[in-house]
Amino acid sequence: MTKTGQDKKITDQDVQNRKEECKQEFIDKESRLQEIAHKAGKDLNAFIATKQEYLNQAKNNCEQLVKKHPVASTGVAFACGLLLGFLLKRK
Repeated sequence: MTKTGQDKKITDQDVQNRKEECKQEFIDKESRLQEIAHKAGKDLNAFIATKQEYLNQAKNNCEQLVKKHPVASTGVAFACGLLLGFLLKRK
């Protein structure tokens, strides 16, 4: 079974060569995925740190406002609780 001009036989060496090429491609892609995952982890940690700082500042601001205006803070908390109670009671 020959085609015009050349034989189109696949040898064991051809299969072995292609197997090695695929293996190397897999290793390269695995390394790239590990790099991407590592970068994503670092970016996520930076994001979390930024948001933690923001929340700490907000908490400190709230504490200062409550200490500065304790009666008003109590009134606001009572009103919020009352509103929440009415909303939850409704079906």
